[in-house]
Amino acid sequence: MFNKNWRLIFSIGILFNIVLLLSSFNSNLYDEKIYLELYEKNDVSFNESVKINKTSEIIGFFSDKNSLDNSFFTDAEISHMKDVKKIFTLLNYIYYISFIILVIFLIYLIKKNILIIILPSVILGIILALVTFFIFSIIPFSTSFDGMHNTIFPQGNYSFPADSNLIQLFPIGFFYGFIKLVMKEFFFKEILIISISLGYFYYVKNIKIKK
Repeated sequence: MFNKNWRLIFSIGILFNIVLLLSSFNSNLYDEKIYLELYEKNDVSFNESVKINKTSEIIGFFSDKNSLDNSFFTDAEISHMKDVKKIFTLLNYIYYISFIILVIFLIYLIKKNILIIILPSVILGIILALVTFFIFSIIPFSTSFDGMHNTIFPQGNYSFPADSNLIQLFPIGFFYGFIKLVMKEFFFKEILIISISLGYFYYVKNIKIKK
């Protein structure tokens, strides 16, 4: 069964990775507590009221609820944040499209009575994720961070003075900590789905077949 459906297994594995990674990203991106914890860990010097106010403002900006304060952020910083918001909007489109396709695949598996192939799909997905994670872990974070910005923002509007409010609020350590949280949640979800899939696999092989 598995050899015959390897394309389906691979596709579902990739879709699971995309959906789980982007859902983990979004759950942290819109969580004000995460920001405040990362400010604390990275010794962000603004007082507590500024941290809370600006975090709420930025999350609201990403959610299309408000604009950014141009008395705090410069025009160049706001321009960059608008570009960042476009990337996040694109990621949301990718998330919802991937989720819909994944649901369609799962309905297909149920109708064909081959839901059991979710297990190898998720195992393949976590192997691919671990390999990717390992590759990026051996590259210095600052190098990966700069490379990502050069790729995503080729116009070069992401570089600001060290004393700019945007850099003071979000030092590079903030992003490192944020990514660690996203990856922890991602792998937790992967392991949870593998555990559920193993339970279903055991049920099919040892209980359902005997009935």
